Amino acid sequence: MRRYDSYKDSGVAWIGEVPEHWDISRLALAFIENRKLNLDLAITEAYQFNYGQLVPKKREYKEEEDADTYAKYTVLQPNDIVINGLNLNYDFVSQRVAIASHEGIITSAYVCLRPRVNICSQYFCYLFKAMDSMKLFHGMGTGIRLTLSYSELKKRLIPFPPLSEQQQIVEFLNEKIANIDAYIQEKKQEISALEELKQVKIAFAVTHGINSDIQMKDSGVAWIGEVPEHWDISRLALAFIENRKLNLDLAITEAYQFNYGQLVPKKREYKEEEDADTYAKYTVLQPNDIVINGLNLNYDFVSQRVAIASHEGIITSAYVCLRPRVNICSQYFCYLFKAMDSMKLFHGMGTGIRLTLSYSELKKRLIPFPPLSEQQQIVEYIQQKTAQIDKYISDVKRQIDSLKEYRQRLICDAVTGRINVQPKL
Repeated sequence: MRRYDSYKDSGVAWIGEVPEHWDISRLALAFIENRKLNLDLAITEAYQFNYGQLVPKKREYKEEEDADTYAKYTVLQPNDIVINGLNLNYDFVSQRVAIASHEGIITSAYVCLRPRVNICSQYFCYLFKAMDSMKLFHGMGTGIRLTLSYSELKKRLIPFPPLSEQQQIVEFLNEKIANIDAYIQEKKQEISALEELKQVKIAFAVTHGINSDIQMKDSGVAWIGEVPEHWDISRLALAFIENRKLNLDLAITEAYQFNYGQLVPKKREYKEEEDADTYAKYTVLQPNDIVINGLNLNYDFVSQRVAIASHEGIITSAYVCLRPRVNICSQYFCYLFKAMDSMKLFHGMGTGIRLTLSYSELKKRLIPFPPLSEQQQIVEYIQQKTAQIDKYISDVKRQIDSLKEYRQRLICDAVTGRINVQPKL
């Protein structure tokens, strides 16, 4: 990347040197605070933040419910810049800056900046996004919850390139970022394809085995299809009883929860006064118990409802907890249930308005039963294959992280003049 011919010290640590012909001035030179409220309710198109963009709220305006709230919202015009300056001390992934592309309204809890004349608002949006990525707003927050205000923000020194250069920087970044984002999207699609491949590998192995030369037979179950001839097809109750042992004596205080198809410890420590009544009603887990979250099946979009316990612990008794009988490999059946979950088979078993799964319904279902030794072989095969796929997925995720870091660095370098994006003469 080219640099400018000469630089000067900006006098601002985070900016460093800037091109010699750029100005450094207070933010108030470019923006006033937009505090115009929607008192007459002339606008009902409300916006919210979504990963660094302003998007319309999904729910429609209802006068009886929304009028009082919407009247207190700030009125947006195109090119207004909105900064979510709330709870800066709880910010881990910064996406706090967005520019309005349409007229609308947004909560007045945010800082809304209205551009003065002779500036390119999109340039300053990129500049504030760069500041956000460097966590610079965090040092400006006040109060217990570290909240950003315009009165603090307006005093900050920022770079002011000539207007023509602001526009050139925006054109450069728009093109480069669009290319980077398109490449990131391709990588995300690659991850989706790998995740789908993993599910296919698991589903095929648990229903068809891993020996392609073996004689097959019809299982009599539509979703299973053909199975190896020597496999049995039996009801789930043959392999599992329902574990309904409650933690009445509070002997265990290690509580677990679901996290993307795994059981993980709850982050908060046990507090007897707050938790005793709840934890006493939790189900006691043993290693190799399988837990199925069968709640709200009608609201399930991404299925990660099955997990196996690797340690003793407790979990909400709202879930179905299966305890294996003797002579089975619990991990094989965990993979089988994960395959059923990915095919949304549990959805057809739910009952009630909220479509809730129960053991009484689950236990009647026909499932494949390979010999124990084959169950163990299938588990080893799946673990080997999924480990390979997971490695590919991790590699692609690292590529995405690198692209995102490059995107942030490119924005920072362009808006502070570390690189010269003007067309060559």
